[in-house]
Amino acid sequence: MSLTIRLMVLLFPALAAAASDYQISLEPAHPERAHAVLTLGADQSAAGWLSLRGQRWGLTPQIAQVRCGARPLRRQGDRWRKPAGCRTIRWEVHFARAQAGELDPSRQQSLYFPGEARWLFSESVSLLRPERDPDAGLRIAGVPAAQVFGGGQVQGDRWPLPETGQAPAFFALGSWPVLSSSSSLTVLADQPARFAALGLTSLQQQALSYQQSLLQLPVTEPLLLVWLQMAVSQGRVAGAAGKASLLAGYLVPEGEMLVRRQAQSLMTVAHEQFHLLAAQKGLAAHPAWYDESLAQYYALKTLQHSALPTALTTALSARFVDENRPVERGLLQWQQAYQAGDPAAYPWFYTQGATFWSALDRLLMQASAGKHGLDQDLPSLLQVPTDDDAPLPPDLLRQWRALLGARLDAQLQRYLSTTVQRTG
Repeated sequence: MSLTIRLMVLLFPALAAAASDYQISLEPAHPERAHAVLTLGADQSAAGWLSLRGQRWGLTPQIAQVRCGARPLRRQGDRWRKPAGCRTIRWEVHFARAQAGELDPSRQQSLYFPGEARWLFSESVSLLRPERDPDAGLRIAGVPAAQVFGGGQVQGDRWPLPETGQAPAFFALGSWPVLSSSSSLTVLADQPARFAALGLTSLQQQALSYQQSLLQLPVTEPLLLVWLQMAVSQGRVAGAAGKASLLAGYLVPEGEMLVRRQAQSLMTVAHEQFHLLAAQKGLAAHPAWYDESLAQYYALKTLQHSALPTALTTALSARFVDENRPVERGLLQWQQAYQAGDPAAYPWFYTQGATFWSALDRLLMQASAGKHGLDQDLPSLLQVPTDDDAPLPPDLLRQWRALLGARLDAQLQRYLSTTVQRTG
């Protein structure tokens, strides 16, 4: 019996469009390969484009042999051209074989776990989607409902999928042991016994509660968290935030390294959680430097509010926040370098960017005698769009300048751009 995944998508509901049907079938005899079929509604017979969202983000595609009938679809960059009259598209999904202790959540791979009858399905690299996809959902046949895990509120047997402009979706299928489950969060891990030895479950739930309180965000939909073991040799811990699901890396402790591994892993999941919760709160469009630096600063702040030893969290934070670190370029210049394809630019969002927010928070708290800091301005920081011409929300800049005067301009000049003297 095959494991079949059905994704029902209502395209252009305002026009009462017929539902498009996605079907992905996993066969036990070939568990690393899935067959996908997309049947479009009658009103979708015109020529159009299908794409993998993750490929636009620099991720590796996991599909092959895209065709309409026996005819291969023409590919242009990260899109496949659907010819007029074609209403049935087929392709293969190739799952990567999971290697214990060698995973990288930031790659957002669809994975097969040998011998475990488990799969991790990543929509962003495995699912071809139309240019518009406002009401997508996932249906699963051939697998017990108890062995299907996803984020969002399932309605019957239909799991929600994000719109094409939103963060991705991840689903865990098969015999995943549940580490913890509540109305707001389900936690899974690829190596349950090894993960349990790290003692991260309660720390992560406390971090989630803190961030939800910080953002004044009630639990609106259930979340899925999947922990994946990374190799210490990678020299980092990574994660990936979806709309209602997230992947987080963890490192297995060695000897007396337990608490340090806890802190590194907790920082990563706190960073990804902030992205996810900020999007649920209502997140406007911002450049990468803005979103990543703000998430990193609040990940570090979450660490400081955890039960971990203060000396340890302070030392870890100091690796990112350092007001004595020389500034080679402003964050706006690093953003331009990143957009031009310079991979060396991105880490500065985590260090120089987090330092900028920390310095600004400190100055605001000092000037207001502890009554007003960055926490109180989070709604505007998240919900007001910014760009190169307006790198920070104008209303906040006016408020901050009234409180800080020239001290604000000094921070903007130092951390954002050597050419920015006044903004707002």
